[in-house]
Amino acid sequence: MARQRYSGQGYRGYSRVNKKMEKMVATLVIAAAVFVLNQMGIDIGGSGSKVKPLKEKSVEQLLDEVRVASPDEYADYDRNSYTEPYKKIEYKGRKYSLRKFAFVTSKHYKDGDYIDPYTGDELSLDDSNFDHIIPLNYVNKHGGAKWSHSKKHQYATDVRVGVDVDGAVNRDKSDKGPSEWLPDTNVDDYCYTWLVIAVSYDIPLSPEDVKVIRDHIGNNPKLINPYN
Repeated sequence: MARQRYSGQGYRGYSRVNKKMEKMVATLVIAAAVFVLNQMGIDIGGSGSKVKPLKEKSVEQLLDEVRVASPDEYADYDRNSYTEPYKKIEYKGRKYSLRKFAFVTSKHYKDGDYIDPYTGDELSLDDSNFDHIIPLNYVNKHGGAKWSHSKKHQYATDVRVGVDVDGAVNRDKSDKGPSEWLPDTNVDDYCYTWLVIAVSYDIPLSPEDVKVIRDHIGNNPKLINPYN
């Protein structure tokens, strides 16, 4: 049987096509990674990552749009179903945990000092915890138990739904809503941020929590967790 011969031109043509395919695959992978990070509120570009804030609205709009419902106290809760797999965030050429990324990119961090928005006291990174402003278990009791794993993970790793605070304060808050726990400082901003997150992720709030939010929210509130 005669052996089939391949010309050098044919090989070079195949090689060029193969390289084009590799470039296309690499472009698609990068695009997918950027899309996922953008879904988490992290805009890749320039010298590092820039956090896009959740969409803010007037207090009246938020109170009109937020859903109100009692919690499902019997909903099964597995924290790992929200937080796993563990993810690091790339920022200025380095990889950070969610807690450290939230710390160094927060507008509460200035000239090397971080002011805890819940207490007004100076806070070190070592003493901080990343607090999900609407706690994961609260979310789980208010419809989160039925979320897909991807949505659970997106919420748990979204820096825009949390802020670094004193670890002891975070443990004291636990999974309580505003009717059971409020920070020592920035109460109106805290309540406003609850509404912004709830509307952004379509999380129903308990009637008693909405009442406390109405009672404590100020005339000109802002997000309690602004990022650079």
